[in-house]
Amino acid sequence: MAKILLVDDDPVLLQLLAKQLENSNHLITRANSGSECLAIAAREKFDLIITDVLMPDFDGYELTRRLRARPGTRDTLIQIFTASLQGPEQDKARLAGADGYAMKSVVVNRLNQQIESLLARGRAVPAKTP
Repeated sequence: MAKILLVDDDPVLLQLLAKQLENSNHLITRANSGSECLAIAAREKFDLIITDVLMPDFDGYELTRRLRARPGTRDTLIQIFTASLQGPEQDKARLAGADGYAMKSVVVNRLNQQIESLLARGRAVPAKTP
């Protein structure tokens, strides 16, 4: 079981993803924007943050950069979850500091597999240093 923060401004998708991950025995917290994510992540520690790219306040790449800049979230695993799976977008996610990148239309079982793999990898890797 992992503690996961989901970030997306689409309430229907947020609900769908949260339910699916809860069915896989993960503890889910939801945020509707990058700003809300930052506020929640400042109060609580998460194993993984899954964020959309397009949001009203700032995008998922900027959110990732801000999370990486904070000591409390610097080492938290981050998965970018978006509607676009273009090569340059994957590069942008990597450059921002994301640990994973997946397309929203990915089959939910595949997402669960990716999350489990990412979490296992994150637990096996020593903490990143500034």
